[in-house]
Amino acid sequence: MHKALADRIPVQPRPDLRFVLRDATDTIHQRMHRHPGYARAADGSIGRGAYRNLLARSFGFYAPVEPLAGMNGQASARLVNDLLLLGLSREAIAALPQCPPLAIGGTMPERLGAAYVLAGAALGGQVMARALPRTFPTRFLSGDGIEAGRWRGFVQTLEATCTGVDQRAAATRAAITTFTTFERWMDRWGDTDAE
Repeated sequence: MHKALADRIPVQPRPDLRFVLRDATDTIHQRMHRHPGYARAADGSIGRGAYRNLLARSFGFYAPVEPLAGMNGQASARLVNDLLLLGLSREAIAALPQCPPLAIGGTMPERLGAAYVLAGAALGGQVMARALPRTFPTRFLSGDGIEAGRWRGFVQTLEATCTGVDQRAAATRAAITTFTTFERWMDRWGDTDAE
């Protein structure tokens, strides 16, 4: 190609990785919005027993996945707190089924791809928490009130760490795997309001 012509062709900036991950997981994300438990929690129509079951199943995902994603376990701790307030004993919580290990590898980009799913869910949980009855414990969903600040810090780390094509691809694969595993895991959440 003639150099003068090549100089006139605009170079498209590479999209931020968070947008790549958002687009790669959007179909799964939309399906999770329609998940019967999360949809009813979001509109405030979920019963207490079904809510307990939803959180119990969520704990079975978060407890093994948070450490794998390099997270500090705060979401799992909040889930334990809420489940105790919903009537489960510590022994019953410890005996809850747990998700099999994610097949994502242990590199930093893969950990960040998995963390992207959990960090994004924390932001969405705050919206859900506001719709629930005031008598429901919502520490897990509402977080500790600083998720937006954590999200900004997470995005900066994600973008600064995953700069190469291979790193971005690894993070994307891990995000898709994490979200797909979460969706499958939550299919068997025990939709019942029985106490």
